[in-house]
Amino acid sequence: MFDLDRLKSPNVFDDPFPILCFDNFLSQEENDKIYKSIIGRDEFDELKWSGRRQIRKGSKNYENLLKQEQTITDLYLFFNKKKVFEFFLSKFKNKSKFYLDDTKIINNFKTEYKNNFFERFKNKFFKDYKVSYLEMDFSKASKGYFREPHHDKNSRLISFLIYFNDLDPSDGGALEIFDYKKKPDVFLTQPKINDL
Repeated sequence: MFDLDRLKSPNVFDDPFPILCFDNFLSQEENDKIYKSIIGRDEFDELKWSGRRQIRKGSKNYENLLKQEQTITDLYLFFNKKKVFEFFLSKFKNKSKFYLDDTKIINNFKTEYKNNFFERFKNKFFKDYKVSYLEMDFSKASKGYFREPHHDKNSRLISFLIYFNDLDPSDGGALEIFDYKKKPDVFLTQPKINDL
């Protein structure tokens, strides 16, 4: 069962951006179930950036993955709770480099949101229509996968990664957080199993 107790005692980093790290967010059993469900799949929605196969929220593959493994459904439902969203928003509110109207953001949180053309159009062109929602995907990277430095969409408030396998430092694959304008390569961490 996923509850807010899992989010106790994060490692907190403030530079270059606010970052929370949760060691052992998943139990080994939960991790293994999710890992086996993803790694054993042949059907993905797309291949991105020369080696990352992705299952996108809202697709038939996504629905099948949730039906196949209850732990994945539980994980999705956990992150799609307003209380969890409020928790993360509260941790970042006073540390963000940008103004966050948390009352408006929380009031506009939707657990059921279709990210279709009509909704994207309303979000873009109607200032008072801003929706907060969970966008979650599952990916499997092939050996040698590399992603150049980038930033997520400007519309994303909070991004998170969960690693379902360990990587040896000699394999590469570290998560690097950059502040392009000041100090490159400030935050560096090697992916570890069960971490959020």
